[in-house]
Amino acid sequence: MKYYDYDLLPFKIYVLKTDRFKTVSVQINFTRKVKEDEITKRNVLCGLLGSTTKNYPKERFMSMKRQELYSAGFSCGNVNSAGEATIRFQTDYLNEKYTEEGMQKETLDFFISMIMEPNVTDGKFDEEQFHLVKNRVKKNILRSMENLRYKADRRLLEIMCKDTSLAYSSYGTLEDLEKLTNEEVYQYYLDVLQKDYVDIFVCGDVDPEKIKDYFLEHLKIKTMKKPMLFQPIVFKDIRKRARTVVEKIEAEQSNLVVGFKIDSLTPFERDYVSMVYSQILGGNSNSKLFRIIREKHSFCYSIQSAVYGLDHVMLIRAGIDRKNFKKTVEYIKKLCKEMASGKFTEQDVQNYIQLYYYSLDEIYDEPNSLISVYRGHIHRHSDLIDERKENVQKVTKEMVVKFAKKVHLDTIYLLEGGKEHE
Repeated sequence: MKYYDYDLLPFKIYVLKTDRFKTVSVQINFTRKVKEDEITKRNVLCGLLGSTTKNYPKERFMSMKRQELYSAGFSCGNVNSAGEATIRFQTDYLNEKYTEEGMQKETLDFFISMIMEPNVTDGKFDEEQFHLVKNRVKKNILRSMENLRYKADRRLLEIMCKDTSLAYSSYGTLEDLEKLTNEEVYQYYLDVLQKDYVDIFVCGDVDPEKIKDYFLEHLKIKTMKKPMLFQPIVFKDIRKRARTVVEKIEAEQSNLVVGFKIDSLTPFERDYVSMVYSQILGGNSNSKLFRIIREKHSFCYSIQSAVYGLDHVMLIRAGIDRKNFKKTVEYIKKLCKEMASGKFTEQDVQNYIQLYYYSLDEIYDEPNSLISVYRGHIHRHSDLIDERKENVQKVTKEMVVKFAKKVHLDTIYLLEGGKEHE
């Protein structure tokens, strides 16, 4: 695989040239800092740009065109991560060497039209499509409110991280959706084209120079922007005593989420040590949380831990009967203390290192995973695959213990449902 990058000032292009795939994957990202009052608007905009265009004003026309392009995949979604909001346009299509000459240009022309030729008349999107998309966004918001695990996560983050972007729902709000007008969304579309930082990733067996020339000619974005500087979320307030919040709901099962803030992470701890820690504590069926709380004592139906290093947060999630709430929390605290005191083996560390090492090879089999690795390398200075293989083997038990001492219990949240069993 060969890597090429081009700074075209209004946007940057990164090409991962490889003959490993029969398909070509293209990702165009429009990124800015997350703002709570823009999330709903961005979701509606994504729905509009991804569903119709000026030349294909009905969704069935879009579907028919995709079939003509050898069932190429096209999507537009809004991704919120580590304080950044990204509208991501994605296409995966069969390389024209397996179809016919000219298919790459025809496919990319259709793809670009989703961005540059929206279904707009007189300064607003097609009215019927606007209401259709708005209704879909409303259903997604309502569905998220009915998902009890997601609801428990959201409430925990709202309480624990109220002054950060972690407290925002990625689905938006019904209040913002209700007052959103068609004209407002169109003006926001223009604002995105003018102000968002834009990067393009291409992965496949392509001619990098031709790809560069194509986008320079057809992606008519003229505004030059400074590269975004990644700023991880850092917590200044570390609680000395955890707080407990219980909220009741009509449901058979209770959902427990325990939130931790992580203090002063180094890049190496963030990218490597934190993963080893989380796997040993609660990442799989061999972890401490699962073996002790789930299997030995049967205090929960499910339990797992996840470290979000970019956000300096760890969450432990469990589905429980409410009668087991106190015991489950006691054991979570106990097992976290065991990690900080080194009550695990060097072999535990090595087991995960080997698992992670071999999983890195699987990235080469998925073009969008490759794009994700390179985008993280460019924007967040994370390591590439070979560097990851080398660095993960440097993790030691002592490093994991040191990391464990930086993990501070902040908030215990229970979304309480069900009846206590006799």
